[in-house]
Amino acid sequence: MQFQSFNFRDRFIRHRNFEGILSRKQDGGPAADFSFTLVNRGNGRVSLKAANVPGHLLRHANFLIFLGKSNGPGDQLFPLDSTFFLEKGLADGTESRSGR
Repeated sequence: MQFQSFNFRDRFIRHRNFEGILSRKQDGGPAADFSFTLVNRGNGRVSLKAANVPGHLLRHANFLIFLGKSNGPGDQLFPLDSTFFLEKGLADGTESRSGR
């Protein structure tokens, strides 16, 4: 799966040097850097697993996105940092929103 920016239509989410960024595909780099697999975490939550770096997921830390992997079964922070909520309608007003 690839994720296109809503407000910068020529940019997609990718990873480069283990950092998550928005980038144009023509700016170079492996095409697989733009590809992720959705991992279902239940209750409308997902993780984004890198297509070309085994065991690595996008995670947030200090208001930035990074590509990382768990430090093992005792790593309680990684599952929290690498799980995101799917929200329909936040970028496109024609989609229905959940009441918040």
